[in-house]
Amino acid sequence: MNALDNFLDKNLLFSYQIIYSFLSLVLSFYLTKKCIPFLVKFFIDLPNKRGSHYSPKPKAGGIVFLFLSSFIFLIHKKFIFLLALPLAIVGLIDDYKGLSTSFRLIFQAIIASLFFIFDKDNFFIFNMGSSFFILNILFLVIFIGIINTMNFMDGIDGLVCSCMIIILLTISIKYDLVFLPITFSLVGFLFFNWSPAKVFMGDVGSTFLGFLYAAILLRSNSIVEFAEIFLLFIPLFMDAFSCRLRLLIKGRNLFKPHKLHLYQRLHQAGLSHADVTLIYLSSTLILSISLFLFNIYFSYCLAFLIISFGFYLEKNIAVKF
Repeated sequence: MNALDNFLDKNLLFSYQIIYSFLSLVLSFYLTKKCIPFLVKFFIDLPNKRGSHYSPKPKAGGIVFLFLSSFIFLIHKKFIFLLALPLAIVGLIDDYKGLSTSFRLIFQAIIASLFFIFDKDNFFIFNMGSSFFILNILFLVIFIGIINTMNFMDGIDGLVCSCMIIILLTISIKYDLVFLPITFSLVGFLFFNWSPAKVFMGDVGSTFLGFLYAAILLRSNSIVEFAEIFLLFIPLFMDAFSCRLRLLIKGRNLFKPHKLHLYQRLHQAGLSHADVTLIYLSSTLILSISLFLFNIYFSYCLAFLIISFGFYLEKNIAVKF
Protein backbone atom coordinates (compact mmCIF):
# COMPACT_ATOMS: atom_id res chain seq x y z
CA MET A 1 0.00 0.00 0.00
CA ASN A 2 2.86 2.41 0.78
CA ALA A 3 4.38 1.80 -2.65
CA LEU A 4 1.00 2.47 -4.26
CA ASP A 5 0.53 5.62 -2.19
CA ASN A 6 3.97 6.89 -3.21
CA PHE A 7 3.21 6.17 -6.85
CA LEU A 8 -0.11 8.05 -6.66
CA ASP A 9 1.51 10.96 -4.80
CA LYS A 10 4.21 11.28 -7.45
CA ASN A 11 1.67 11.19 -10.26
CA LEU A 12 -0.50 13.75 -8.50
CA LEU A 13 2.54 16.02 -8.02
CA PHE A 14 3.45 15.62 -11.69
CA SER A 15 -0.12 16.52 -12.72
CA TYR A 16 -0.05 19.64 -10.58
CA GLN A 17 3.30 20.70 -12.03
CA ILE A 18 2.00 20.27 -15.58
CA ILE A 19 -0.99 22.50 -14.75
CA TYR A 20 1.23 25.09 -13.04
CA SER A 21 3.63 24.99 -15.98
CA PHE A 22 0.87 25.62 -18.52
CA LEU A 23 -0.46 28.52 -16.44
CA SER A 24 3.06 29.93 -16.04
CA LEU A 25 3.62 29.82 -19.80
CA VAL A 26 0.33 31.54 -20.60
CA LEU A 27 0.63 34.14 -17.83
CA SER A 28 4.25 34.89 -18.66
CA PHE A 29 3.41 35.46 -22.32
CA TYR A 30 0.38 37.60 -21.48
CA LEU A 31 1.99 39.67 -18.70
CA THR A 32 5.18 40.29 -20.67
CA LYS A 33 3.15 41.54 -23.62
CA LYS A 34 1.11 43.82 -21.37
CA CYS A 35 4.17 45.11 -19.48
CA ILE A 36 6.14 46.20 -22.55
CA PRO A 37 4.38 49.60 -22.98
CA PHE A 38 5.04 50.39 -19.29
CA LEU A 39 8.68 49.31 -19.55
CA VAL A 40 9.12 51.47 -22.66
CA LYS A 41 8.16 54.52 -20.58
CA PHE A 42 10.26 53.85 -17.47
CA PHE A 43 12.93 51.22 -18.28
CA ILE A 44 14.32 52.01 -21.71
CA ASP A 45 17.77 50.73 -22.69
CA LEU A 46 19.44 53.19 -25.04
CA PRO A 47 22.09 52.03 -27.53
CA ASN A 48 25.69 52.69 -26.51
CA LYS A 49 29.17 51.75 -27.69
CA ARG A 50 29.36 48.89 -25.15
CA GLY A 51 26.09 47.25 -26.19
CA SER A 52 25.13 44.92 -29.03
CA HIS A 53 21.90 46.70 -29.97
CA TYR A 54 21.27 49.62 -32.29
CA SER A 55 17.83 50.84 -31.25
CA PRO A 56 16.17 51.63 -27.89
CA LYS A 57 14.60 48.60 -26.21
CA PRO A 58 12.69 48.21 -22.94
CA LYS A 59 14.44 46.30 -20.16
CA ALA A 60 13.48 44.89 -16.73
CA GLY A 61 11.11 42.39 -18.37
CA GLY A 62 12.46 39.77 -15.97
CA ILE A 63 10.09 41.16 -13.36
CA VAL A 64 7.39 38.97 -14.95
CA PHE A 65 9.07 35.59 -14.39
CA LEU A 66 10.32 36.83 -11.01
CA PHE A 67 6.71 37.52 -10.00
CA LEU A 68 5.46 34.13 -11.24
CA SER A 69 8.38 32.24 -9.70
CA SER A 70 7.73 33.84 -6.31
CA PHE A 71 4.21 32.42 -6.36
CA ILE A 72 5.58 28.97 -7.17
CA PHE A 73 7.97 29.20 -4.22
CA LEU A 74 5.12 30.23 -1.92
CA ILE A 75 2.83 27.43 -3.13
CA HIS A 76 5.53 24.81 -2.52
CA LYS A 77 6.77 26.44 0.71
CA LYS A 78 10.26 26.93 -0.74
CA PHE A 79 10.62 30.08 1.34
CA ILE A 80 14.41 30.16 1.25
CA PHE A 81 14.28 31.00 -2.46
CA LEU A 82 12.32 34.17 -1.65
CA LEU A 83 15.66 35.69 -0.63
CA ALA A 84 15.91 36.34 -4.36
CA LEU A 85 13.30 39.09 -4.00
CA PRO A 86 15.42 41.79 -2.26
CA LEU A 87 18.29 40.94 -4.62
CA ALA A 88 16.03 41.31 -7.65
CA ILE A 89 14.56 44.56 -6.31
CA VAL A 90 18.07 46.01 -6.18
CA GLY A 91 18.46 44.80 -9.76
CA LEU A 92 15.24 46.59 -10.69
CA ILE A 93 16.49 49.82 -9.12
CA ASP A 94 19.72 49.38 -11.05
CA ASP A 95 17.69 49.01 -14.25
CA TYR A 96 15.82 52.23 -13.45
CA LYS A 97 18.59 54.59 -12.34
CA GLY A 98 21.85 52.68 -12.06
CA LEU A 99 23.69 51.67 -8.89
CA SER A 100 27.39 51.48 -8.12
CA THR A 101 29.16 48.17 -8.57
CA SER A 102 30.40 48.21 -4.98
CA PHE A 103 26.87 48.62 -3.58
CA ARG A 104 25.55 45.73 -5.68
CA LEU A 105 28.42 43.45 -4.67
CA ILE A 106 27.99 44.26 -0.98
CA PHE A 107 24.25 43.60 -1.19
CA GLN A 108 24.86 40.32 -3.02
CA ALA A 109 27.29 39.31 -0.26
CA ILE A 110 24.67 40.11 2.40
CA ILE A 111 21.98 38.02 0.69
CA ALA A 112 24.43 35.19 0.05
CA SER A 113 25.43 35.21 3.74
CA LEU A 114 21.78 35.08 4.84
CA PHE A 115 21.16 32.18 2.48
CA PHE A 116 24.24 30.45 3.87
CA ILE A 117 23.18 30.98 7.48
CA PHE A 118 19.52 29.96 7.10
CA ASP A 119 20.02 27.01 4.76
CA LYS A 120 23.47 25.59 5.54
CA ASP A 121 22.01 22.27 6.71
CA ASN A 122 21.06 21.54 3.09
CA PHE A 123 24.62 21.91 1.76
CA PHE A 124 26.41 18.60 1.29
CA ILE A 125 29.79 20.37 1.50
CA PHE A 126 29.31 20.66 5.27
CA ASN A 127 29.90 16.93 5.46
CA MET A 128 33.32 17.24 3.83
CA GLY A 129 35.17 18.28 6.99
CA SER A 130 36.26 21.79 5.98
CA SER A 131 36.15 24.71 8.41
CA PHE A 132 33.14 27.01 8.63
CA PHE A 133 35.24 30.02 7.62
CA ILE A 134 36.64 28.36 4.48
CA LEU A 135 33.21 27.09 3.43
CA ASN A 136 31.65 30.50 3.98
CA ILE A 137 34.26 32.21 1.79
CA LEU A 138 33.93 29.52 -0.88
CA PHE A 139 30.14 29.85 -0.77
CA LEU A 140 30.29 33.64 -1.19
CA VAL A 141 32.73 33.42 -4.10
CA ILE A 142 30.58 30.86 -5.97
CA PHE A 143 27.33 32.64 -5.20
CA ILE A 144 28.44 36.14 -6.19
CA GLY A 145 30.40 34.79 -9.15
CA ILE A 146 27.36 33.02 -10.61
CA ILE A 147 25.07 36.02 -10.14
CA ASN A 148 27.48 38.30 -11.97
CA THR A 149 28.23 35.71 -14.65
CA MET A 150 24.53 35.64 -15.49
CA ASN A 151 24.53 39.43 -15.66
CA PHE A 152 27.67 39.57 -17.83
CA MET A 153 26.27 37.02 -20.30
CA ASP A 154 22.92 38.75 -20.75
CA GLY A 155 23.96 40.89 -23.70
CA ILE A 156 22.58 39.05 -26.74
CA ASP A 157 18.92 38.44 -27.53
CA GLY A 158 17.65 35.24 -25.94
CA LEU A 159 21.06 33.90 -24.87
CA VAL A 160 20.68 33.65 -21.09
CA CYS A 161 16.93 32.97 -21.21
CA SER A 162 17.18 30.06 -23.67
CA CYS A 163 20.17 28.46 -21.92
CA MET A 164 18.43 28.72 -18.55
CA ILE A 165 15.34 27.05 -19.99
CA ILE A 166 17.46 24.01 -20.87
CA ILE A 167 19.27 24.09 -17.51
CA LEU A 168 16.10 24.37 -15.42
CA LEU A 169 14.22 21.82 -17.52
CA THR A 170 17.03 19.32 -16.95
CA ILE A 171 17.09 20.05 -13.22
CA SER A 172 13.29 19.73 -13.07
CA ILE A 173 13.26 16.32 -14.74
CA LYS A 174 16.28 14.87 -12.92
CA TYR A 175 15.94 16.40 -9.46
CA ASP A 176 12.94 18.55 -8.57
CA LEU A 177 9.71 19.16 -10.51
CA VAL A 178 9.12 22.34 -8.51
CA PHE A 179 11.27 24.22 -11.03
CA LEU A 180 9.21 23.09 -14.04
CA PRO A 181 6.68 25.98 -13.87
CA ILE A 182 9.57 28.46 -13.55
CA THR A 183 11.08 26.93 -16.68
CA PHE A 184 7.87 27.53 -18.60
CA SER A 185 7.61 31.10 -17.34
CA LEU A 186 10.94 31.63 -19.11
CA VAL A 187 9.53 30.04 -22.26
CA GLY A 188 6.70 32.58 -22.23
CA PHE A 189 9.23 35.40 -21.83
CA LEU A 190 11.47 34.02 -24.59
CA PHE A 191 8.79 34.76 -27.20
CA PHE A 192 9.61 38.45 -26.66
CA ASN A 193 13.31 38.08 -25.84
CA TRP A 194 14.35 36.06 -28.89
CA SER A 195 16.01 37.97 -31.71
CA PRO A 196 14.92 40.55 -32.65
CA ALA A 197 14.11 41.14 -28.99
CA LYS A 198 11.12 43.25 -28.03
CA VAL A 199 12.21 43.36 -24.38
CA PHE A 200 15.29 42.57 -22.27
CA MET A 201 15.17 40.82 -18.90
CA GLY A 202 17.42 43.48 -17.33
CA ASP A 203 19.37 43.15 -14.10
CA VAL A 204 16.17 42.23 -12.25
CA GLY A 205 15.89 39.11 -14.43
CA SER A 206 19.54 38.13 -14.71
CA THR A 207 20.11 38.66 -10.97
CA PHE A 208 17.15 36.45 -10.12
CA LEU A 209 18.26 33.69 -12.50
CA GLY A 210 21.79 33.91 -11.12
CA PHE A 211 20.48 33.57 -7.57
CA LEU A 212 18.21 30.68 -8.54
CA TYR A 213 20.91 28.70 -10.31
CA ALA A 214 23.48 29.36 -7.55
CA ALA A 215 20.99 28.28 -4.88
CA ILE A 216 20.11 25.06 -6.73
CA LEU A 217 23.77 24.26 -7.35
CA LEU A 218 24.87 24.88 -3.77
CA ARG A 219 21.92 22.92 -2.34
CA SER A 220 22.99 19.80 -4.27
CA ASN A 221 22.63 16.59 -2.29
CA SER A 222 25.94 15.10 -3.43
CA ILE A 223 29.14 15.86 -5.30
CA VAL A 224 27.76 14.00 -8.35
CA GLU A 225 24.61 16.12 -8.39
CA PHE A 226 26.74 19.24 -7.98
CA ALA A 227 28.95 18.15 -10.91
CA GLU A 228 25.96 17.45 -13.16
CA ILE A 229 24.24 20.76 -12.44
CA PHE A 230 27.49 22.68 -12.90
CA LEU A 231 28.12 20.87 -16.19
CA LEU A 232 25.04 22.52 -17.69
CA PHE A 233 26.44 25.96 -16.91
CA ILE A 234 29.81 25.41 -18.59
CA PRO A 235 29.04 27.18 -21.93
CA LEU A 236 28.03 30.37 -20.08
CA PHE A 237 30.61 30.02 -17.32
CA MET A 238 33.64 29.43 -19.53
CA ASP A 239 32.95 32.54 -21.62
CA ALA A 240 32.60 34.76 -18.55
CA PHE A 241 35.50 33.12 -16.66
CA SER A 242 37.98 33.23 -19.53
CA CYS A 243 37.09 36.85 -20.27
CA ARG A 244 37.59 37.88 -16.61
CA LEU A 245 40.86 35.97 -16.44
CA ARG A 246 42.21 37.77 -19.51
CA LEU A 247 41.09 41.14 -18.15
CA LEU A 248 42.83 40.35 -14.86
CA ILE A 249 46.05 39.44 -16.65
CA LYS A 250 45.88 42.72 -18.59
CA GLY A 251 45.25 44.68 -15.38
CA ARG A 252 41.80 45.86 -16.50
CA ASN A 253 38.78 46.60 -14.27
CA LEU A 254 36.81 43.34 -14.03
CA PHE A 255 33.47 45.10 -13.62
CA LYS A 256 33.83 47.95 -16.10
CA PRO A 257 31.41 47.49 -19.07
CA HIS A 258 33.02 46.23 -22.26
CA LYS A 259 32.41 44.14 -25.39
CA LEU A 260 35.10 41.51 -24.92
CA HIS A 261 33.12 38.35 -24.14
CA LEU A 262 33.32 35.71 -26.84
CA TYR A 263 29.60 36.00 -27.58
CA GLN A 264 29.99 39.76 -28.10
CA ARG A 265 33.04 39.37 -30.35
CA LEU A 266 31.27 36.70 -32.41
CA HIS A 267 28.48 39.19 -33.02
CA GLN A 268 31.03 41.88 -33.93
CA ALA A 269 32.49 39.41 -36.43
CA GLY A 270 29.19 39.31 -38.28
CA LEU A 271 27.13 36.55 -36.66
CA SER A 272 23.55 37.52 -35.88
CA HIS A 273 22.10 37.51 -32.37
CA ALA A 274 20.18 34.34 -33.20
CA ASP A 275 23.31 32.62 -34.57
CA VAL A 276 25.33 33.38 -31.45
CA THR A 277 22.50 32.34 -29.14
CA LEU A 278 22.04 29.06 -31.01
CA ILE A 279 25.71 28.20 -30.46
CA TYR A 280 25.35 28.52 -26.68
CA LEU A 281 21.87 27.01 -26.63
CA SER A 282 22.97 23.98 -28.68
CA SER A 283 26.02 23.45 -26.46
CA THR A 284 23.85 23.51 -23.33
CA LEU A 285 21.31 21.17 -24.93
CA ILE A 286 24.01 18.66 -25.92
CA LEU A 287 25.30 18.59 -22.34
CA SER A 288 21.75 18.18 -21.04
CA ILE A 289 20.98 15.24 -23.31
CA SER A 290 24.28 13.59 -22.40
CA LEU A 291 23.29 13.57 -18.73
CA PHE A 292 20.24 11.46 -19.58
CA LEU A 293 21.97 9.09 -22.01
CA PHE A 294 25.50 8.68 -20.66
CA ASN A 295 27.50 8.79 -17.43
CA ILE A 296 29.03 11.94 -15.97
CA TYR A 297 32.50 11.13 -17.30
CA PHE A 298 31.31 10.99 -20.89
CA SER A 299 29.39 14.24 -20.35
CA TYR A 300 32.53 16.00 -19.16
CA CYS A 301 34.38 14.71 -22.22
CA LEU A 302 31.67 16.37 -24.29
CA ALA A 303 32.15 19.54 -22.24
CA PHE A 304 35.86 19.45 -23.11
CA LEU A 305 34.96 19.22 -26.81
CA ILE A 306 32.57 22.15 -26.45
CA ILE A 307 35.25 24.23 -24.73
CA SER A 308 37.65 23.27 -27.55
CA PHE A 309 35.05 24.45 -30.06
CA GLY A 310 34.96 27.73 -28.15
CA PHE A 311 38.71 28.08 -28.64
CA TYR A 312 38.21 27.41 -32.37
CA LEU A 313 35.60 30.19 -32.54
CA GLU A 314 37.94 32.45 -30.58
CA LYS A 315 40.85 31.87 -32.95
CA ASN A 316 39.08 31.67 -36.33
CA ILE A 317 35.77 33.55 -36.17
CA ALA A 318 35.56 36.09 -33.35
CA VAL A 319 36.99 39.59 -33.41
CA LYS A 320 40.29 39.59 -31.53
CA PHE A 321 40.24 40.20 -27.77
